Amino acid sequence: GLRLEDPSAKVVDTGVAQLTLMWTSRRPYEYGEAEKQYLKAAKLMSALDKSDDEAVTYVNMAHLAEVSGGSAERISEYLDRAYYLLDTVLERGSYYAFVCSKCAPSFGHFGDVKRAAELNERAERIYAAIGGK
Repeated sequence: GLRLEDPSAKVVDTGVAQLTLMWTSRRPYEYGEAEKQYLKAAKLMSALDKSDDEAVTYVNMAHLAEVSGGSAERISEYLDRAYYLLDTVLERGSYYAFVCSKCAPSFGHFGDVKRAAELNERAERIYAAIGGK
């Protein structure tokens, strides 16, 4: 498993970490390796209690599953996890609004227009409360 002492994870500030995900391949797309790296990122975000960033990772994994021939069930599991994580975020400021607004189109892309609209509404409420984007 990934620990914060992992040499590939560099803490750059209190509560902030920089993780470089990379792999080498002569083939253009290594879906299994990409998923492995996304899971590594998700573990790091979870350890840092960055549910919003972890949610983005799961949205990206849904897109990866789509292009790699993954099942609709797997895509749905990733999107459900992302939505759950977005619901757990306690600090709902401008960054949270940004994340919601960027995840919403992916939910729409996969046919979940209800959640897409709800995420857009969350973002708009926050932006309205703070005086704009």
